[in-house]
Amino acid sequence: MKQICALGLALLVNVSRLAATTDTSIELCLPEVGALVQHANASFPVIVEFTIDATGHPSGVVVREARLIDAQKLQGCVTAWRLGGQPAGARFTAKWQWLHGTGWDHLLIEGPDFRQRIVLSGDHCYYCPDRATPSNSPLDPAAASGDRGSTALRSADSR
Repeated sequence: MKQICALGLALLVNVSRLAATTDTSIELCLPEVGALVQHANASFPVIVEFTIDATGHPSGVVVREARLIDAQKLQGCVTAWRLGGQPAGARFTAKWQWLHGTGWDHLLIEGPDFRQRIVLSGDHCYYCPDRATPSNSPLDPAAASGDRGSTALRSADSR
């Protein structure tokens, strides 16, 4: 059984295995994409690989596919995650998917006996001219400050 609780941009997942409960904590970070890429006809993944240390935190975080984003910021975000109940040395992959006309669509995290797909819902295409409003337009001062309103999260267990 998995419980998903979204609070701001933090996602907490409790994973139950038999009688034991382990905690997983994933801060949902969305890589920043430049204005030119936002307006281009582009769909692409951002792929990060890492192993889990003895405390459940990612180590050896390597950004494999990140031509259009700041890899260092993404490494810092992933390093803060905790994937409880995973053996030390377990290899994981995290894949963010950018879709043309949509923006960030989902984050998929996979490892041994673990698969979590986090789907973004709501209006998260901040650059789409037909949906731009003062609260989410890239030309709006509030948007420039990072205050783009809330984006709802929906978790879909892909198993």
